[in-house]
Amino acid sequence: MGHSVNSLKVSMNNYVNLYLQDVRSGVRCTEKGNRYSVGSTYIINRTVSLFKEFEENVTGTLDWKDMNMQFYYKFVQYMRDNGLRQNTIGKYLGTLKTILSCAESDGCNKCYTYKNKRFKVSREPSPGIYLNHEELQAIEDADLSDLPEVYSVARDIFLIGVLTAQRFSDYSTIRKKSLGYLSDKHPVLFITQKKTGKRVCIPCNKSLMALLEKYDFTLPHIWTQHFNRYIKVVAQKAGLGERAQKVSSHTARRTGATLMYLAGMDLMDIMKITGHSSSTMLKLYIKADELEIAEKLIKKYPFFR
Repeated sequence: MGHSVNSLKVSMNNYVNLYLQDVRSGVRCTEKGNRYSVGSTYIINRTVSLFKEFEENVTGTLDWKDMNMQFYYKFVQYMRDNGLRQNTIGKYLGTLKTILSCAESDGCNKCYTYKNKRFKVSREPSPGIYLNHEELQAIEDADLSDLPEVYSVARDIFLIGVLTAQRFSDYSTIRKKSLGYLSDKHPVLFITQKKTGKRVCIPCNKSLMALLEKYDFTLPHIWTQHFNRYIKVVAQKAGLGERAQKVSSHTARRTGATLMYLAGMDLMDIMKITGHSSSTMLKLYIKADELEIAEKLIKKYPFFR
């Protein structure tokens, strides 16, 4: 329980305000005892803002007793009407359910409809793309000599993102202190993920080491929105055509996870690299089509040969 919250007749609106305040101040931490990341705090803040907008525009002031299925359906529809995608809606619903669960633990919420299986957080596969080996090679080989150096830097950072399968906030901020070695002297990267606080250990192959050494293990800083603009130009130069406009900072993570899967890596092993908490969430990232999966199975299992 955050220090600002007590169970003596706290209204829902007061609770969510205090909950957000405690998250921002670091009084309320994650289940693992870590302070919420900037990204997670933003999601919580946006969820609270949406809830208040919904009250203002649709229902008026709500309290614990109003957290029923009628609220759920109206709130989901409100988010759809405001142009939010299914996965974004699921993210905000999941955050709201967490707040309601914490409120129950804090002795404030006595309405348990949020536990109903119909009060669900539904997600759909992301429409984002991944790059196959040929496209990735084309990115690597693209002639960028007529462009400012920052485009080549963006390409290198993107390739590092593929080889580590991390989020942009993690792979774009690798530093020399991230490097470590196993007992057999094999290099690895230790990264504490900003979004989740999870610590992952990523084995470095020769390609990854060469890219990191090029920058002395301290990657130049590029803002995300600028990076996304640069990498689209790089993809266009690589001959990706219309697909170039779909390439972004997150394409690197999706590509890395998918190529690991197609290389025969077990889902549980990939999760240790990507930091996904469940195979279900990881599967949303894996974009291999049916033919690619069939090729993977043929290579892996003698039964199909």
